Amino acid sequence: MLKRAIAWALTLGLCLSLSVCGVMAQEAPADPAIHVQLDGQELVFPDATPQLLDQRTFLPFRAVFEAMGATVDNQGDVITAVRDGKTLTMTVGSNQATVTEGDLTVPITMDVAPFVDPSTWRTYVPVRFAAQAFGCAVGWDQDAQTAIIIDTEKLVDEALAGKSFTYLEKIAAMEEKNETGAWAMDATFIGDESVGAFPAMALSCELHGIHQENQAQVDMTMKMDLADLLAAITQQSGETVPPDVQATADALAQSGVSMAIRGDLDTGKCFFQIDLGALADQSVLDPATWYQIDLDALFQTMGTDWRKLVWDLQQMDQEELVRLALSALTVDSAANSYTDLRHTVETVVTDLSDQSFVQDGDSRVSTLELGPVVLSLSVEMDGDQVTCYALDCSCHLENPGLDLSVTTTLDDQGKLGGQFAMESPGVIAAHLSFNGAYTPASAAPETAPPDGAQVVDLVELLTANMSPYDPGMGVIGGPDGPMTVMASDVSI
Repeated sequence: MLKRAIAWALTLGLCLSLSVCGVMAQEAPADPAIHVQLDGQELVFPDATPQLLDQRTFLPFRAVFEAMGATVDNQGDVITAVRDGKTLTMTVGSNQATVTEGDLTVPITMDVAPFVDPSTWRTYVPVRFAAQAFGCAVGWDQDAQTAIIIDTEKLVDEALAGKSFTYLEKIAAMEEKNETGAWAMDATFIGDESVGAFPAMALSCELHGIHQENQAQVDMTMKMDLADLLAAITQQSGETVPPDVQATADALAQSGVSMAIRGDLDTGKCFFQIDLGALADQSVLDPATWYQIDLDALFQTMGTDWRKLVWDLQQMDQEELVRLALSALTVDSAANSYTDLRHTVETVVTDLSDQSFVQDGDSRVSTLELGPVVLSLSVEMDGDQVTCYALDCSCHLENPGLDLSVTTTLDDQGKLGGQFAMESPGVIAAHLSFNGAYTPASAAPETAPPDGAQVVDLVELLTANMSPYDPGMGVIGGPDGPMTVMASDVSI
C-alpha cells in the first residue's frame, strides 16, 4: 500500500514540477535537420543521419544503441541489442518485437517497422521504441527539432549509490505480514461533498473485504444524505421537492447503494454486482446480474501487459518507485530536460533515503517537496521495528485555486486510517475520513459469483461497440508493451 501511494504521489509531483520547467525552457531556432540528444549531449552520426519517414523519426540502429551502452548484432533481417541483462529483438520490415529479461519475454507491437536504407545499407529503428525498450525517457523538442533520450536507469543508479533505505525496508516488512494468508479488512468511511454555494451532502460507506495473495472479495454499502441540499434548493426556488425526488433521497439515506466485487488476478477475472436497493426499479441495472471484466481481454485491446505491471508493483523497491514515477514524465526541452530531470532524481532519492529522516518527538520524518506537491513520511519505532507509519501528500495549485491532501496510516496491529480533502473555493469541497483494521480471516475469499448467477461480459460489450481504427492515433512500443499516443506534426 505504501509503495503504490508513494509511486503515484511522486508521479504527480514530478509531472507538475517538470511541466513548469518545460514552459520556461528557452526557444531554439528552427533547423531543418533532425538532432538527437542523449543525456544532454548531442549524438553525432558520421555515416547515417536520422531520418523522418511517414511523420516518424528513425535512428541508425547500431549507432544509437552503442551510444546507449548496448551490444548489438545483426543476423540477416533479425536485429538484437543487449544491455544489462535485457535483450531487444526486432526484424526488418516487421512491427513485431520482443524484450526479454530473465525468464520473462514481452511481445511488443510497433506502429512502424525497422527498415534498411538502400543508399547506406544502414538499419533504422523508430527512436521512441529504441529508447523506451531500455527504460529511457524519450521526448521531442519541436522548436529545436531534437529527439531527446535520457537514460533514467543510469540517473537512478547514480543517485542511489552510497545511500541506504532501511526505514522503507522496515515499513515493507511490517506490511508484508498482512499479505501472507487470508486477511479480512473492515472499514468505515465518513465524509461530505458540496458543489458551489450549496450545502454539503453527507456520505458514509461500510466496507468488508477478504484478500489472500492475488484473490479478493469486497462488499460495501454507501449512503448519502441529501436533506440539507434539498432544503436549500427548496428555499432558493420557493418550490416543494417533487415526491419522486424526495423518495429517491430517502432511499439513498436509508438503504443506500450496495456493491459486491469478486476477483482473482491469477485467472485475470473480476466480477461486480450493483444493487440500487429502493432505486432498482428506476435503473436498467438488474441487481441479480453480475458483470465480468476479463483483464487479459481488456488490456489486450490496449496493448498492455497488465500481469507484468502487477508483478512490478509487487516487487517494487525504492529504486523501482523512482523509475515508475519517471515513466510518466514528458520530456520536451533540449535545453533543460536532462538537467532538470537529473536534479529531480537526485532530490527524490535523497529524500527517500535514511539520511533525510529527522527526529520529531517519537517519530522520524522525511519530507519531499516537488513543486506544488509535498510528500511527508513519518515512522514510529520500537527499537529496530516500525510500529506505525503515516504518509501525507498535499498539493496546492494557485491556478485554478485547488488544495488537495491525502493521509494514510497503518500500524503493526493492522489498524489503518486516513483522510482525504479537496477544496476549490466556490467550486467544490470534499472531505473523507476512514478507519479500519486487518484481522486474520476465517475463510478464503470468494472469487466468482454464485453458481447459476447471470453473468454479463463487459469487455465483449465494449469491443463490440468500439469504433474502427482511428488514423489519428499511433501505437508506440515500449518495454512494457505498446502504448497509444496522439499523432502530431512529428511523432517519435
